[in-house]
Amino acid sequence: MDNFTIKRIDTMQKKEWEQLMEESRTEGIRHLTKVEREYAIGETLELNRGEALFGAYHMDGNLLAIGGLSKDPYSNDEETGRIRRLYVSPSYRQKGMGSQLLGKIMEYAAYHYEWLVVMADTPRASQFYFSQGFLETVDHAYATHFLKT
Repeated sequence: MDNFTIKRIDTMQKKEWEQLMEESRTEGIRHLTKVEREYAIGETLELNRGEALFGAYHMDGNLLAIGGLSKDPYSNDEETGRIRRLYVSPSYRQKGMGSQLLGKIMEYAAYHYEWLVVMADTPRASQFYFSQGFLETVDHAYATHFLKT
């Protein structure tokens, strides 16, 4: 599947965001509402060192997937980053887009963090992170998986 590109998002207009948001609402997934609030969609992103938001865009410009990275707010360890709010449009799942998007996030994370954590809230998400090399953790109250970068 080569009809998309993954890039770091510095500014995203609400118009390009709306379709992905509507799809997530239809599925009953709420974490994109948090993305809209946390990343101030429609404004220039002001992120700290080691934070980023990435999107997978169709060649026609439509946003198909999104995922973020930040310092893990539940850890005092500056070397632990958190994968945040990864979401792929339902019609583009199982086509490698999520893996490529996560790969880009992990590539960026390697420059800033020694460890990555994520909270996978469904069995499908858990299986996805296992398939990407993450291991299960029971030592972290706010994470289900971790990875050494």
